[in-house]
Amino acid sequence: MTCFWDSLYSALKTEDFQAAGIPKKPRTTRDLLDVLVSRNRICDHVTVNCTFPTESQKNELYDWIREYDRSKISDGHWTGCCDPFLVLVCEVFRVAVRHFYKGALPGFDFDTVTVYSHTNFRRVVEFGANASHFFLR
Repeated sequence: MTCFWDSLYSALKTEDFQAAGIPKKPRTTRDLLDVLVSRNRICDHVTVNCTFPTESQKNELYDWIREYDRSKISDGHWTGCCDPFLVLVCEVFRVAVRHFYKGALPGFDFDTVTVYSHTNFRRVVEFGANASHFFLR
């Protein structure tokens, strides 16, 4: 299941890569993952729901991507409420991301939105998700 990577790939345009100093869009989702891992950094310009992550959190996000097993790209990606790759996408491509999530617990349905925002974002990208699928809105 590569819905997370497919959605990121579809959302990012050639102009986004050029703005990040990458001459052209990668050819595949695996290539996109390689670009993100190679551009991994401490993300000092991104807020999550209007709050900057702490230094410890920024280090954890960086380490999580650094240790990510790229061979498991087809196994799916469990998107968290402060997802390391969404934070990095905002930092590298200077975009804001709205991540809408529809979930359920026994006896309780809920909708949440997490907003990731670069301090100088160029455009907004929206994704949706539920317990089993991530998609471009």
